[in-house]
Formats: sequence, C-alpha cells, structure tokens
Amino acid sequence: MGPRHIGWASLAIVVAALCGSPTSAAEPTPTPGGEAVFGLEADWHPMDPLRADAVDDADVDYAIYSTLLKVTPKGEITPGLASGYTVSADGLTYELTLRPDLKFQDGTPLDAAAVKFNLDRELDPKNDCWCRAFISSIASVEAKDALHVVLHLGKPYAPLPYALAGIFGGLVASPTAIQKYGKDYGNNPVGAGPFRFVSQQAGNYVTVERWDGYWEKGLPYLQKVTFRAIPDAQARYSSLLSGSIQSVENAAFRQVVAAKANRAVVVQSIPALGTIFVMFDVKKPPFDKVEARRAVGYATNFAVLNKGLYHNLYTPVQSPFPPASWAHQPSVPGYPAYDPAKARELLDKMGGLSFVLSVQNSPETLQLAEALQSEWKEVGLKVKIKQVDQVTLINDAHNFGYQAAIYRYRGAFDPALSVSPFFGCNASFNHVGLCDEELDKLMHAGVAEQDKAKRLAIYRKVDARLAELFPYDFLYAADWWRLHTPKLHDVPPMPDNTLDLTRAWLEK
Repeated sequence: MGPRHIGWASLAIVVAALCGSPTSAAEPTPTPGGEAVFGLEADWHPMDPLRADAVDDADVDYAIYSTLLKVTPKGEITPGLASGYTVSADGLTYELTLRPDLKFQDGTPLDAAAVKFNLDRELDPKNDCWCRAFISSIASVEAKDALHVVLHLGKPYAPLPYALAGIFGGLVASPTAIQKYGKDYGNNPVGAGPFRFVSQQAGNYVTVERWDGYWEKGLPYLQKVTFRAIPDAQARYSSLLSGSIQSVENAAFRQVVAAKANRAVVVQSIPALGTIFVMFDVKKPPFDKVEARRAVGYATNFAVLNKGLYHNLYTPVQSPFPPASWAHQPSVPGYPAYDPAKARELLDKMGGLSFVLSVQNSPETLQLAEALQSEWKEVGLKVKIKQVDQVTLINDAHNFGYQAAIYRYRGAFDPALSVSPFFGCNASFNHVGLCDEELDKLMHAGVAEQDKAKRLAIYRKVDARLAELFPYDFLYAADWWRLHTPKLHDVPPMPDNTLDLTRAWLEK
C-alpha cells in the first residue's frame, strides 16, 4: 500500500473555548503597527528549543520560532513550515513537504537539512533536550531533498503531528546561529517566526519586533511585543488597569472576579487541556512507598478548597485528562478520593509522615499550599512549605531536587502527550521517577493504536493504573483566564494555554 495522505481537518478534536465578553457583529479591520505588552506569571528559560518547558517559555518561543505544523484552538492540525505531510500505511514513515524559499531571521535557508539538524540535535541524548520524550519514537531523520524531510519511526506513534506542532519537537532554529553562539544560543535566538528577538533583561522582560521576512505574508500586524515577568497576580492586573500592559496571562481568581465587573477589561475564559497537581518523587523516602502517596490523596479535599478559595471557579479532576480532553472521565475507579479515616489509618501504619512541599513563589500558589497544609494537618501530616521561583521549581523537578511539589502541565490535544512523556520509564518529563511495566505497556499501546475508540479504552486503563500507583495527587483542571484591553484583538483561546500572536493587533 502507498502512503496515506492526511487531510488537515481529519485530526480535529472539538475543544470548547468560551470568551467572557461578547463580540460585535462586524469585527473591525486589523490595523498594522503598535506595541503590545503581555504580563506573564513567571520568568522563562533560555530561548533554545532544548530548554522549552513552561507556558511562559512557549509564549516567548512561539513569537520567535515557527513550528513544522500548527494546531488550531479546536485541535485541528494545519500547515506550518511544512505545507503538507504523508504517513505510510504502517505508520512508521512520515514525509514532510516544506514550503519553498523559507528563510531564518538571519537570512540563512530553512530547508530539509536545517530541519534534520534541529531534530537530530533534540534527539541526541548528549543534549538532554526536555522535548525528547515527545519525539523519541523517531529513529532517524532523512533530508530527502531540499524540500522533503522523512521521519523514520521505530514504532507507530499516533500523536506525532501534535508534537511537531508544539514546542516539544516542532520548533526550528537556525543551525548557523546555534553553531555561532554555542552554549549562549538561548540568549541569542534565531528562528523563522513572526517576530525576531531584540533584547531581554533576565527575570524582567523580553522584547521582539516584527520580522518582515515571515512566511505568512502580511503578518504579523504588531510592530513590537514585550513579554514582562510579573509573578504577583494583583500586580499584573494593576498593570493592565494602568495601561502599562495590554494583557494579563493566567489571571488569578480575585482578578477574574474584579475584571468581570469592569467594562474596560475583556475576560477570556479558556477551558484547558492541562491540570494542576501535587507530584511526588517516588524514588526517595518518604514517597517511595505508595502508602505515603495515597495517604496524601485521602487527606486532600479540593472540593472544599475550591469553594473556599475560588468560589468553585475550577473543575476538580482525578486524572491527567480534564474536561476539555476527549479522554476525560470525571471519576476514576480506585482513585484515593478524600477519606480522612483512611488517611489516618495509613499514617498510623507508617508511624506518621512529614515532608517538604515545593511551590512557586507567587501569592496565589502559596495560598493554595497553605490551605493544603492546613487540610493535611487535620489527619496528622506534617508539611513544610518551600517557595522558589518558577525556573528553579522546573529545574528542581528535572533534577529530582524536591520531595513533593505543586506543579502544572499545560496539557496536549492528544492524551498520549499528557501521560507518556511524564510516566514512561526514563522519559525526559518523568519528574517523579516512576517506572511501571504494566503502565508502560498501556502507554505504548495507546500511542501505537490509531482507532480513537480503542485508544479511549486504553486510556481508561491508564487512568486506573495511575490511580493505583498515585504519582500525582490531581487537584483541578488548569483552566486559563486572560484579561486584556478591548483594544487588543485576535489572540486565539488556545486550550494548551499558549499565546499565538501571529494575527494579534491593537486598535489605535
């Protein structure tokens, strides 16, 4: 059999995206020019695809880089740097066709050789790319000719198009710039995205400006974009009200309530594909014992916290698949839901339990941590809270420098990408150190299967096994709230929480 030609819309997954403010019947015409400032919740890693991780990394990286494929807010895979692709009947060979005459922002050609360079670099274990778990099914990359890249897989991998449309495998950087700057490349990024890097101040801001050579002609509209790290949610909101920024990313509960009563602010509600959870290092005491992990689960009552802290703004979850995911189930059999008597029973058998909970140093995360600490104390858990900045929290997660941590994953359109990179043996995002043969077999089956109904049945079993092993104490769906000035238009509601500013524009 010959290759299967994939229609872009055939991969669509319906994801609802609601906007808090009504839109007019006749949308105004985009106006080129202007500068928009976006208030992000934290600092970012160096702007190198090898180190892309958090939502804030993605926001900055998507401005500078283009991806091989793109994904719409509804989960449809569409052309990116590649104008199309084919898949062999056995699912082991993908051939990407690149757009002709593509250039990087340094004027060098973006061709098949450049794509091969990037994927080879990310797949090389020596480079320790955090993305490797998302593309490890690729056994080799071939530059067939200037416009055709062939990916040879070691095993079928259904979610590969979504990896090639994201920061974990889809970003394409200039080989010339990487070789020129070496280890300092992340501070001198060169891509083929809508904006080119201008300057940065670590921990404060990154500024990018319109790149005239962008492959989508006539875009972007904005002349300049600045990303500012403002960890305090109230400070982000105050900056919006004062006009010093045009958008607040990931607004906290109190600011969302205030914004809904303010006609000068647009509230964008985005049901997300990710989750917020407490994760455990299962390789070291005390959480090398599943009883310790399950005791924390039985002691956690997020429904009460959700009502008291957030007025039921968020949706409690028991798995990596929130309501926006097609693999979602509200209640997972065997999940250690709130039961203080069972928590005390396990703690009595263990002779007690104490640990350190690492959290990001934002007032909102600290409030959640303190509420959990108080709740856990009621059953006898002794918990100390350790606050660190987001970059440190992520680095500690990658290096197993924590015992338990409140963490977030922004989610993925394909459920495989919310489990395999995080719980697979030796996977690059397996921050908990879990390695379970039964779970591994299920996850391998999930990525190899193409039939959606059969895949759903597999992920039901994945849910059940995770509930038994309990490496994460799931709290709630990471629904995203964006607050912005009415003058900012056409920032799409991406359920993976990321910013796409290709068509964004400001009214003058």
